[in-house]
Amino acid sequence: MIVLNYRRSHTHAQTHNLLVLVLLILLVFPPLTSPQALIRRRRRHVDNSESSNNDTPAHFPAQQPSLHTTFQALKRRQENSTMPSTLTTFSTKSDPSPLPPIILIPGLGSSQLVSVPKTSCFEAMHLVWLNLPQLVKTLASSTLAECWISSLSLSPYDGDPLGFKTRPVHSLSSVSTLSPPGTLSNLVLANTNKVYADLISFLTTSLLYDPNVNLIGCAFDWRVSCRRMQERDDTFERLRKNLERAVKREGRPAVVITHSLGGIVFRAFLQYVEAEMEGKEEFDSWLSQNVETLVMLSPPLLGAVSPARAVISGEPMGLPLAEADAWRMEVTFGSSLTALPLPFPDVPKREGSSVYERLTRFNGQEPLITVTNNTGYHFSSGSTGGGVLAEFHASNITTGEVFEYFAKSFPEVGSSPLTHKRDHIKHAFRPPYDTLSSPWARPAVANVIIAYGYDVGTEVG
Repeated sequence: MIVLNYRRSHTHAQTHNLLVLVLLILLVFPPLTSPQALIRRRRRHVDNSESSNNDTPAHFPAQQPSLHTTFQALKRRQENSTMPSTLTTFSTKSDPSPLPPIILIPGLGSSQLVSVPKTSCFEAMHLVWLNLPQLVKTLASSTLAECWISSLSLSPYDGDPLGFKTRPVHSLSSVSTLSPPGTLSNLVLANTNKVYADLISFLTTSLLYDPNVNLIGCAFDWRVSCRRMQERDDTFERLRKNLERAVKREGRPAVVITHSLGGIVFRAFLQYVEAEMEGKEEFDSWLSQNVETLVMLSPPLLGAVSPARAVISGEPMGLPLAEADAWRMEVTFGSSLTALPLPFPDVPKREGSSVYERLTRFNGQEPLITVTNNTGYHFSSGSTGGGVLAEFHASNITTGEVFEYFAKSFPEVGSSPLTHKRDHIKHAFRPPYDTLSSPWARPAVANVIIAYGYDVGTEVG
């Protein structure tokens, strides 16, 4: 497993994410040739698929080239090339391997959602997440603003509120760009408006990937729990079928790329698939046949503090939205529980390791949430000043005790929604979707690459 740290800024974080993705893909893929060779390979690949009667395609590579082999081939090619230095080719292989299918799984708030209302609040199917120019007009009207908030809110336990039905758009474009490009979207959202747009453009134009064939976006309703994604929308079964179909067509296991919450969603997907299998051996075999590389960008593998804050006080998510209105929506989201801070086993001691010191400090020694009598509550560590009324560690948060405390201590925020959050944990995270009891063990995937940013203030969870 490879863990990468890369420098980024707050403003261009998403752009840097995409650039890192491109670099990682170029490292992991077998060497490539010119577009003409790719087209010839595609034709040979289709011919071989049609002529082979075996369960395992004849062109399925027995062993993928290592990174070292790839670098050496690239180095030799560059040394022997007579082409101008500004042009690059990637291989001297006459019969390159087939392209690995690519599955793109976005993060929180990164799939488009449409509302098909049963009332006259919106006249037709409405892109409620996200059309920023339309949203600004909507929020200017109290009636439409209430309609928009209701469209994104859920009833207890991830149900649809009376009169509203909001669902994800299942397409590659849904995980490409959130809001229609324009001056307002660029000003407010900047590069965060682009989800996988730049990467999709690179893969389809430079590497000749086929959208929705061997380049597949896994859009999901990021408001609901992973259990609800499957039970209501068939999200995981849809992903499994798309993955297996693409692997069979290409004759090679896939590369799965996730961002943020998408890493936890993929974990839940694997839990779903394993539960459908006869045992772990069958599941590990399926996984090795269908996924060769897992690339995760900034996955909250130990959870995060912000989901708890969103439930308790609201997170506007960069939109022109009051915290109170944001809270009304977010307190209903089952997904706000998916990335709660995890209690984890003691970390093996490593002298002088700053990572070890931070993990052990936050693994029960210091609270993640502190309530004081003069500052209300805050999400940080260390001395707060004033008398401490309550402290919550990861173990108190994942059990829902923190929500029960705020429901009783601050009735003005609404005891009923917070009580539902406590009960929702018990309901939504039963097996197989048990992502809160312990950290994720390394999956049986040949290559696991995890990339995080540094030089950016990050809350520890």
